[in-house]
Amino acid sequence: REGIRYLAFVIPSLLCAKLYDKLSLEELGLHYSYKAIVYFILGGCVVVALYSILQYNLGNTSTYISIHSLSKEYAMVFKWFFVALGEEILFRGYLLAKLKKNYSTVMAIIVSGIIFSLLHFVNSEINELFAYAFLFSFGFLSSWIRCNIKSVWFGIGVHWVWNYIDTFIEYTSFEKSMIYGFTIILFAIAVWTTIHNKRYQGALE
Repeated sequence: REGIRYLAFVIPSLLCAKLYDKLSLEELGLHYSYKAIVYFILGGCVVVALYSILQYNLGNTSTYISIHSLSKEYAMVFKWFFVALGEEILFRGYLLAKLKKNYSTVMAIIVSGIIFSLLHFVNSEINELFAYAFLFSFGFLSSWIRCNIKSVWFGIGVHWVWNYIDTFIEYTSFEKSMIYGFTIILFAIAVWTTIHNKRYQGALE
C-alpha cells in the first residue's frame, strides 16, 4: 500500500509535463526502446555487483539475498519498485526537465538534488547529516547521469534495487560501506557518461 502511494507522483507529473509544460516523453527521459530495458537492468546490476563484492570481502561466499527472505518479503519488491518509479519520474524526470527549461543544466541538477534530499526530511527514519549528504549526492549524480544518457530508466533500476537491499542492511556498518562504494561508482559512471556524451556530440558536429 505504501509503495502504491508513490504512484501518485507519476500521474500528476506526467499530466503537468504534457498539458502545462508541453514536455515530451523523451524530454522526461521516459523513452521506450531496448535501451530503456538495458539501462534499467544495468542500474540494478550496479547495486547487486557492489553488494556482492562487499559481501565477498567480508568472507561471505553467499553473494545474494537468500531465496527464503525473498519469498517472505516479496511485497517489498513491488513496494520499492513503485517508490523508485515515482521518485525518479518526479525528480529526475519532470522536475529536472522543467528546471532545464529555465536554468543551465548544472544549476538544474544541483537544485533538483537539493529538493530531492530536503523532501526526505519527512522520513522519520532519516535523521543524520550523513544521510542527507548521501541523498544529495545520489540525487546530483543520478541527475547528471540521466542528462548524459537522456534516460531515467538507469536511475529507476538503481533506486529500486538499492532500496530493497537497504531494507535488510540499514543501520549497520555494512550500509555505510555500501554508501561509500555506491557514491564512488556513481561518480565514476557520471564521469564516463560525460566523456562519452562529449565524444558523441563532437562526432555529430
